[in-house]
Amino acid sequence: TPCRMEPVAQKGFELKRAGDGRWELRLCMAGVEPPLTEAAVEVYCAWLRERLKSFRDEHGVQPLRRCQGEVDFSNNGMTDQAVWTVLETLAQCEVQAASLKFYKNRISEGGVLALCEFIRANRRAGAIYEMHLSHNEIDDDSAYELIRTLKEQMPRYPPRRIV
Repeated sequence: TPCRMEPVAQKGFELKRAGDGRWELRLCMAGVEPPLTEAAVEVYCAWLRERLKSFRDEHGVQPLRRCQGEVDFSNNGMTDQAVWTVLETLAQCEVQAASLKFYKNRISEGGVLALCEFIRANRRAGAIYEMHLSHNEIDDDSAYELIRTLKEQMPRYPPRRIV
């Protein structure tokens, strides 16, 4: 329910200005108990869209496009549809997801295709530097599709990390 999801969502949400003046976003929804259902992910993403829209209204689009976001939905048993919903929300808000952690879920071909679509659709945002996808149900063909998508996005991928 929305009332139960909001405290969990708020606890895992951090958007702050770093010492160098840029914004940093952390979405930590790892190992949520009970595990995230598709309905819970829908509620979460509606909440997240509202938070990010308010931030964009106040600060413009560039901070989210360059926020070096850390997105952690690991260890939740998430389905492909839930992954689609999360990534679609991030793409709609043009969030840079520099680190995507979706390990220990139930991601298969559909979830990988969602990730490929996110990479293609979210071009105005910064690149993904890390993807953690172990302990899922990803087959060889899906892994190949992800690699092919990254190759199609050259020279954006592989990204060069600025230190």
